Amino acid sequence: MENYYQVIYRNENRWVVKRTGAKRAAKGFATRRAAISYGKKMMNKAKSKLFVHNRYGMVDDMYDYAYQ
Repeated sequence: MENYYQVIYRNENRWVVKRTGAKRAAKGFATRRAAISYGKKMMNKAKSKLFVHNRYGMVDDMYDYAYQ
């Protein structure tokens, strides 16, 4: 399975960036925009993908290193 990153909303009014298979989030943020920015940096470093979820768990956006 390919490793990719996700921006996920947590109940504590926090947005987190998490890598697939990781038990813990890489980092937490107060805003979605900040989490996406950090997620893009991690995605580019790993040459991977980033899936951005909304508050309800549905995927809103997907970024791919190969298409940037």
